[in-house]
Amino acid sequence: RDWSSDVCSSDLKTERILKILDDYGVKATFFVIGNRVSVYPDQLKAVRDAGHAIGCHSYDHVYKTLTTPDGVKTEIADWESAAKKALGEVPSEKLFRFPGGSPTKDTAGCKAAVAELG
Repeated sequence: RDWSSDVCSSDLKTERILKILDDYGVKATFFVIGNRVSVYPDQLKAVRDAGHAIGCHSYDHVYKTLTTPDGVKTEIADWESAAKKALGEVPSEKLFRFPGGSPTKDTAGCKAAVAELG
């Protein structure tokens, strides 16, 4: 299930998701949108403190900003800034999930930009 829109939201979805995963002894990777981290930093801390991996799912999830390599780099930098503010550090996992799943042939250069960032 893709819970990207549920994590770091205004309700208790993150707490419920973490409880279910804990009940079953499952660790997961949470691809989180940066502007939600800025608003709900405690929820990102809860994900980290529960031992789950955290990945970038862009800063604002606006597709048009992710159509150029520079746009992707800016989105990742903004996401890392929000994550660092929330957690005191950038998550050690270097994971990125393009909004919509993956880059298209029109955004192929963006994949190289992500790889360049590590």
